[in-house]
Amino acid sequence: ELESGQGSNYKNNELRRLTLEWELPEPPKGIVWQQQEHNEHTESERQEIEFEWAGETIKHIGTVVHRCIQLIAEDGIETWNEEKIQAMRSYYRNRLNQLGLSGKELNWAVNQVQEALNKMINDERGQWILSSRHEEQRNEYAVSGIYDKKLVNIIVDRTFIDNEGTRWIVDY
Repeated sequence: ELESGQGSNYKNNELRRLTLEWELPEPPKGIVWQQQEHNEHTESERQEIEFEWAGETIKHIGTVVHRCIQLIAEDGIETWNEEKIQAMRSYYRNRLNQLGLSGKELNWAVNQVQEALNKMINDERGQWILSSRHEEQRNEYAVSGIYDKKLVNIIVDRTFIDNEGTRWIVDY
């Protein structure tokens, strides 16, 4: 809830403040992990990739997935499907290659990007987060403020107001 008289025109970037009575809403239910149905990798590939979770490959996959989620949010998830994600494989490959991946590692990473995006668009919560039907939605939204007596600048991946009037801030 906003204090009366405080910036009712959000689109003009006027300052808005929460009232002292405002409380954080209850968080949504957690995401339940599900076992992958199939695995295309051989045992040697699995052993080779097993410890990549902490490496640069995963970081690069995350970079490409993050950028694609931003594109999905900007376009509206309603315009995306598995065929469109499949059709963008050359984009994932090129971007991952620019980030330094090649060979088996590159092939595995392209598959991981595609799988992550397919899961996002097919997940009920993912569809809700990326829906274009929210009010005051912003992607890659720059915010500045004072924290610990220092000026800080951050980028919010996604923010919007749901149909109950709750402001959501999403970090991909």
